[in-house]
Amino acid sequence: MDAQGARRPCENRVGLALVKEARLTIHDPGRLALRRGIRLAIGTPIILILLLHLLSDPIGIPFGLFFLTSAVGTADFSGTAKVRLLACVVAGVACVPVIALGMASTVNLYLLVFVTLVLGFVLFFIGVLRGLVAAGAPIVISQLAVAVTSSATLAQWPAILTGLTTGAIVSALCLLFVLPTDRRRHVRDGIAGALDAMSHLARLAWGDLSNHAALKAAEQDVQEAVTAVHREFGGQPFRPAGVSRRDRALMQLVARVRVLRQMQLVLVRQARSIIPGTRALGMNSGDAMETSARALHDPSESLPNIGAFPQLLDDHYDSCTQWVMSQAASHVSADTIVTELQRAHATRVVSMLTEQVASLVHDVRGAVTDPMSDRAEQVRPWWRDLLLNANTRSPWLFSALRGSVAIAIGAGVVHFAGISYGLWVLLGVIAVLRVDVLSTRRAAWQVVWGTAVGASVGTGIILLSDFMNWQGLLWVLLPVTALIVGWASGSPNSVAVSQTAFSAMVLIAFALIEWPTDLILGLTRLENMGLGALVAILCAVLLWPHGVMGFLGRVTATAVRSCARMASTAVGVLAGDVPIEKIPAIESIARLDLSNSVEAIDLALVQRGNGSRLGPWMRVGDSTRALMSYGKLLTHIVQREAVILPVSLKSAVLTSTHASELVWNQLAEECATAQPTSFPPDTSDAFEPLPVDLDQVLVAADHLDLTDRAHATALCVSVWAIDWLHLLNQLSDDARHSLTSDSRAVASAASAT
Repeated sequence: MDAQGARRPCENRVGLALVKEARLTIHDPGRLALRRGIRLAIGTPIILILLLHLLSDPIGIPFGLFFLTSAVGTADFSGTAKVRLLACVVAGVACVPVIALGMASTVNLYLLVFVTLVLGFVLFFIGVLRGLVAAGAPIVISQLAVAVTSSATLAQWPAILTGLTTGAIVSALCLLFVLPTDRRRHVRDGIAGALDAMSHLARLAWGDLSNHAALKAAEQDVQEAVTAVHREFGGQPFRPAGVSRRDRALMQLVARVRVLRQMQLVLVRQARSIIPGTRALGMNSGDAMETSARALHDPSESLPNIGAFPQLLDDHYDSCTQWVMSQAASHVSADTIVTELQRAHATRVVSMLTEQVASLVHDVRGAVTDPMSDRAEQVRPWWRDLLLNANTRSPWLFSALRGSVAIAIGAGVVHFAGISYGLWVLLGVIAVLRVDVLSTRRAAWQVVWGTAVGASVGTGIILLSDFMNWQGLLWVLLPVTALIVGWASGSPNSVAVSQTAFSAMVLIAFALIEWPTDLILGLTRLENMGLGALVAILCAVLLWPHGVMGFLGRVTATAVRSCARMASTAVGVLAGDVPIEKIPAIESIARLDLSNSVEAIDLALVQRGNGSRLGPWMRVGDSTRALMSYGKLLTHIVQREAVILPVSLKSAVLTSTHASELVWNQLAEECATAQPTSFPPDTSDAFEPLPVDLDQVLVAADHLDLTDRAHATALCVSVWAIDWLHLLNQLSDDARHSLTSDSRAVASAASAT
């Protein structure tokens, strides 16, 4: 059979075609930002027509328009029709008390600052919950900004509620009927294509090994699929302000697929193990990959059976032990036995990673499953998320404090100075404040000059409309500017374009509300946005100047060290030097530190941090999770069966562990000082399994009675423990390279200047 004939039918390779075209949609995968812009372009004029002409409620227009802009342009709720409708209803209800408190506080400067500070902190901190609650926070924050700067009074409450209700209804209709889409489908299909290609390769790997062309073609398909997913994810990382628990599982799934690809290379590029049960384990992994791919691609397909993995792995464990005993009885050399155990271990690693992938697919589909023992991260209840982040080590706490202080100062300045159109000051604060001082300064420059250009364009359009004596021009161009606002907001690097379009849209809307309009309004907007940018810069400099980016390296280094300590402790338990009772406390600390690291990355994304700068940290997180799994795996083995390592094997395992500790400590040191600026390339195809040093194990094996089950078990576990550490060290080197190569480039550029 030739290479072409060995390929599976196209219709069975779900999602692969979509993955291969990812390069065409890298800046707007799935055309999600374009869809957002179209919804905004349709909803904006509808709200103006309803409130201005049908309901005669100009007071409610700011509340309605900003609800729409936030719900469609920022939150962009996705999911089923029921979820999208419920999200708008809940967000609208949550806005009512916030608006009431905000407006009531305007009677006194100190009360205004206090109320804005408290409400702002709650709304910024609630992002830690993620899901629809967190996704709705930008809507409520925008309503708070309108309320504390509005000239309306509580006596006009019915008009305000009318505007808010109109905005919520129009937003819900746009989300339900205007190009509804699941914003994660593109990524799910990409992962499905990668898993399907890996499934095909797994079956070929356990089939006719003489068909090298077919294997090479299948391997190339896998690489193209994984690279496309990496490119897609790197170009458009998820924004966890709207990430649900399913989305979080999808983020982990992207990382797991890449690691699974690397480990599959180890299996494919070596001879297959002849130990009984190994082929069945490998074929089960291939079946699970295919089932997972179908489950991701089509919600009606059945979920992968993750219950079969533990029993298969345990059976294979026993089979390996029995095989070692039988081979020793037949006087087979220790070198042959150790080589076969190492080959079998590659299949075990792929199987264990496939089990994790299958479990994450259950999470993505919303299925309820028992948490796996080797999952580095587990879905926590919402109250645990709040408690874990209500401490001085949490980046969410510092970020919420800084954000709330900034908008409180902005509101106080507006109230104290009696600034007209003070809402624009708060919008300037919110638009400019970013992850650190550097990002805030850059955003301030983009916001200011974008506002200047937009104000000029908007004023020009108003003048042209007045010259032509045709207001219809304003109605024609309003949805055009709204379309650009929604479309440009999809990229964190298009702040200036978005602000240009938004400024023009605001001026056109004001002209439609009150004609003829004041032509100085554009200059007023520029001044107020500039003032808001100044407040944001001052808060960024004085409050947590390095922001989450300065925090990220430190917490990631701590997470690496904690997970390395857990892995070393698990080895100590295996060697009999550490009581197993110590594992839960050390594991708890490692989980917390790893969680803080992940939270820092998520927060940086929420604050519109550059995804390219965060890419290397994501790579480190992927490797650290694998290290965490190693510790859990060894603990499971010891809990399953008492393993007593002879002194010679114990020495070999501890020697490899100490060498691995140096590798991971080196990664932790790099994390503490690295300043990456670009997303690392996908290096999974270049992952070459290096030969592992098993000389000590071979020497020890020659002096063991391998016909004895205790010695046979000890040999199996020792070979696997050392081989796992060897593979993990290569993942660590890969992660360290993604940090150091970029940091060296930055240092080189700095020295050149």
